[in-house]
Amino acid sequence: MKIKSVKLEWYAFRYSNEKLVFVNVLNGIEQEIAKKVKNKSILTKKELKEWLKRDLMYYFWCKAEHEFVIGDVFTNDMDKLEKHDIWWQLEPNLDRITEYVNSTMELGL
Repeated sequence: MKIKSVKLEWYAFRYSNEKLVFVNVLNGIEQEIAKKVKNKSILTKKELKEWLKRDLMYYFWCKAEHEFVIGDVFTNDMDKLEKHDIWWQLEPNLDRITEYVNSTMELGL
Protein backbone atom coordinates (compact mmCIF):
# COMPACT_ATOMS: atom_id res chain seq x y z
CA MET A 1 0.00 0.00 0.00
CA LYS A 2 1.32 3.40 -1.01
CA ILE A 3 0.39 6.36 1.14
CA LYS A 4 3.09 8.98 1.47
CA SER A 5 3.90 9.35 -2.22
CA VAL A 6 0.29 9.19 -3.43
CA LYS A 7 -1.72 12.26 -4.28
CA LEU A 8 -5.18 11.27 -5.44
CA GLU A 9 -6.80 13.59 -7.98
CA TRP A 10 -10.36 13.52 -9.30
CA TYR A 11 -11.78 16.82 -10.46
CA ALA A 12 -15.32 18.13 -10.64
CA PHE A 13 -16.46 21.62 -11.45
CA ARG A 14 -18.20 24.10 -9.21
CA TYR A 15 -19.17 27.71 -9.50
CA SER A 16 -17.25 29.88 -7.06
CA ASN A 17 -16.56 33.62 -6.92
CA GLU A 18 -18.50 34.21 -10.13
CA LYS A 19 -16.45 31.75 -12.21
CA LEU A 20 -16.30 28.07 -12.98
CA VAL A 21 -13.45 26.31 -11.17
CA PHE A 22 -12.34 22.72 -10.81
CA VAL A 23 -11.98 21.18 -7.37
CA ASN A 24 -10.08 18.01 -6.48
CA VAL A 25 -12.73 16.00 -4.62
CA LEU A 26 -10.17 13.45 -3.37
CA ASN A 27 -7.78 16.02 -1.92
CA GLY A 28 -6.49 14.81 1.45
CA ILE A 29 -8.47 11.55 1.52
CA GLU A 30 -5.41 9.29 1.21
CA GLN A 31 -4.62 9.12 4.93
CA GLU A 32 -8.20 8.30 5.87
CA ILE A 33 -8.40 5.47 3.33
CA ALA A 34 -5.06 4.07 4.48
CA LYS A 35 -6.23 4.14 8.09
CA LYS A 36 -9.48 2.33 7.19
CA VAL A 37 -7.60 -0.36 5.24
CA LYS A 38 -4.98 -0.78 7.96
CA ASN A 39 -7.68 -1.08 10.67
CA LYS A 40 -9.47 -3.60 8.46
CA SER A 41 -12.59 -1.41 8.20
CA ILE A 42 -12.23 -1.75 4.43
CA LEU A 43 -11.38 -5.26 3.23
CA THR A 44 -12.96 -5.45 -0.22
CA LYS A 45 -13.43 -3.25 -3.25
CA LYS A 46 -17.17 -3.19 -2.51
CA GLU A 47 -16.50 -1.84 0.99
CA LEU A 48 -14.13 0.77 -0.46
CA LYS A 49 -16.82 1.85 -2.92
CA GLU A 50 -19.43 2.12 -0.16
CA TRP A 51 -17.07 4.13 2.04
CA LEU A 52 -16.18 6.47 -0.85
CA LYS A 53 -19.87 6.88 -1.64
CA ARG A 54 -20.73 7.85 1.96
CA ASP A 55 -17.74 10.16 2.30
CA LEU A 56 -18.23 11.94 -1.02
CA MET A 57 -21.97 12.28 -0.46
CA TYR A 58 -21.33 13.76 2.98
CA TYR A 59 -19.11 16.50 1.55
CA PHE A 60 -20.64 17.17 -1.87
CA TRP A 61 -24.34 16.23 -1.86
CA CYS A 62 -27.07 18.87 -1.40
CA LYS A 63 -24.86 21.55 0.10
CA ALA A 64 -25.42 25.07 -1.16
CA GLU A 65 -21.72 25.80 -1.67
CA HIS A 66 -21.51 22.86 -4.10
CA GLU A 67 -24.74 23.51 -6.01
CA PHE A 68 -25.07 25.23 -9.37
CA VAL A 69 -27.76 25.84 -11.96
CA ILE A 70 -27.53 24.57 -15.53
CA GLY A 71 -29.67 25.67 -18.44
CA ASP A 72 -29.90 27.07 -21.92
CA VAL A 73 -28.16 30.41 -22.37
CA PHE A 74 -31.20 31.97 -24.01
CA THR A 75 -33.94 30.67 -21.70
CA ASN A 76 -36.31 33.13 -20.09
CA ASP A 77 -38.10 30.43 -18.12
CA MET A 78 -36.48 29.75 -14.76
CA ASP A 79 -38.41 26.47 -14.51
CA LYS A 80 -36.28 25.08 -17.35
CA LEU A 81 -33.08 25.46 -15.33
CA GLU A 82 -31.75 22.44 -13.45
CA LYS A 83 -30.06 22.56 -10.05
CA HIS A 84 -27.21 20.10 -9.52
CA ASP A 85 -24.35 19.56 -7.11
CA ILE A 86 -20.86 18.07 -7.23
CA TRP A 87 -22.21 14.65 -6.16
CA TRP A 88 -24.27 14.65 -9.40
CA GLN A 89 -20.94 14.60 -11.28
CA LEU A 90 -19.36 11.94 -9.06
CA GLU A 91 -22.15 9.37 -8.74
CA PRO A 92 -22.00 7.97 -12.31
CA ASN A 93 -18.21 7.68 -11.97
CA LEU A 94 -18.11 5.95 -8.59
CA ASP A 95 -16.93 2.62 -10.03
CA ARG A 96 -14.10 4.38 -11.88
CA ILE A 97 -13.17 6.43 -8.82
CA THR A 98 -13.03 3.23 -6.73
CA GLU A 99 -10.80 1.52 -9.32
CA TYR A 100 -8.58 4.60 -9.50
CA VAL A 101 -8.14 4.78 -5.71
CA ASN A 102 -7.52 1.03 -5.41
CA SER A 103 -4.90 0.93 -8.18
CA THR A 104 -3.17 4.26 -7.38
CA MET A 105 -2.82 3.47 -3.68
CA GLU A 106 -1.97 -0.17 -4.51
CA LEU A 107 -4.52 -1.42 -1.97
CA GLY A 108 -4.85 -4.83 -3.61
CA LEU A 109 -8.60 -5.07 -3.04
